[in-house]
Amino acid sequence: TAEDETTDSEVESKDEIDESDESEETVAESETAEEQETAENGSKEAADADEAELAEMLAVIEEEERIAEEKQDVADDDMPESEASEDESVDEDDDTEELEESEDDSGEQEKQTRKVIPLRKTKEEEEAEYVEAILSEDRFDGGTTGKKQGKGLRFSILAVSLAVVIGVGTAGYYVWSNTPEKQAERILKTAEAAFWSKDYSVAEENYTKLFSYGTPSAEVYMHLANTYLNRSEHAKAISIINEALEAYPGNADLSAALDKLCPVAAITPDGGVFGEPMTVELSVNGGNDLYYTMYIDGQTSGEEKYETPITLDENGTYKIEAYGMSGDGYKGNVVTETYVINIEPETEPETEAPEESEAQNESAEFSFASEYAEYPDTLVEIQTANRQDMGEYSVFPAKVYHSHNSDKPEGEGRDVTIKISNSAWLHYIDYDLGSIPVRDAYSFLPYIGLLNATTDENGVVTKFDFILGSQK
Repeated sequence: TAEDETTDSEVESKDEIDESDESEETVAESETAEEQETAENGSKEAADADEAELAEMLAVIEEEERIAEEKQDVADDDMPESEASEDESVDEDDDTEELEESEDDSGEQEKQTRKVIPLRKTKEEEEAEYVEAILSEDRFDGGTTGKKQGKGLRFSILAVSLAVVIGVGTAGYYVWSNTPEKQAERILKTAEAAFWSKDYSVAEENYTKLFSYGTPSAEVYMHLANTYLNRSEHAKAISIINEALEAYPGNADLSAALDKLCPVAAITPDGGVFGEPMTVELSVNGGNDLYYTMYIDGQTSGEEKYETPITLDENGTYKIEAYGMSGDGYKGNVVTETYVINIEPETEPETEAPEESEAQNESAEFSFASEYAEYPDTLVEIQTANRQDMGEYSVFPAKVYHSHNSDKPEGEGRDVTIKISNSAWLHYIDYDLGSIPVRDAYSFLPYIGLLNATTDENGVVTKFDFILGSQK
């Protein structure tokens, strides 16, 4: 009829809606399954352990059931045929009644189907009804069918228990595996794998992520710095090591890494003027390479790698420039020192002149000109035997008199020391003997009285008058 066709159409429409809902549920379940796949994989070990334990339990149950079946088979063999026939008859009657009831129920359900469109039950509801039906029936009536159903019930209960255990374990593992510590561990593993595979962009990205979980370890700082170095970002590497030293001050590994990144050259000793040969040494921190250029009086032979100390043993001006270079080619600051070498040539030692006595030193204070200005008739007497030859001149202890009678001094004399040039001239004034070199007079005159002496700018007598007198 039209009403039936309408009902059928509605049923088909409802079925299509149900199928659409099922499709959406399937997609949702698929997405959920994908999300949980990672967590379930992580709980595989726990699930395997649970399955092993369950297998042992099932083995025990099966063994008990096997023993029970054997006992039941023995009891069935001993049962009289009449009782067996009655049981069969009862079973046939029961089957007949169940068939009739089933046909009646089928007819009734067909009528109800035409009148009402039943709602589709969810999967969870169906499973719940199934378990409830199993638990509500008497499956342990001692018969063969009961034993099989009892066995199925036990398996069902164990299966449900296993599902619960696996579900709880999976959920627990999922929560545990998503703690900040575990997330940081996974990020670190990803960064390490990327670093060793030379995928430095991914390595940098993941090393940097670790900073959002707190201060990373010194080792992470080091690996991030190496990542920057492999990307030729030297300045970033220095920056990250400096940041690490703020977090871990005094860390020896970080300090050593900074030395390698920042080479600092040094030159010893300091520059200056030296009157002897010099040895110059260069050094650099962090075990880096060291290079230098030396200019000698403005000329250079070029840059060289430093190996051994530099010796400066010739006169000249030496300018040395040096710098360190890191392993990745970073050039440190240039340092400079200048050395002036001025070595005096060796000369033969001069003959030491005799030391002047205290009296000789006093001659520096005696002045013939001053004495003559105050006492024009001054006579200075020397004993030739006391002569000290100083090379260009001779030194004499002498006495100064302010008056004299011919060659004889008068009054009390004053002790002084005078210097007479060895090329001086002596002029006789009481005899017409002219002038003679004073060096000749030293050989035959025991004493000499100097009159009207003339001196040079150093106070050394160059000529004087002389009265021979009684020495004739």
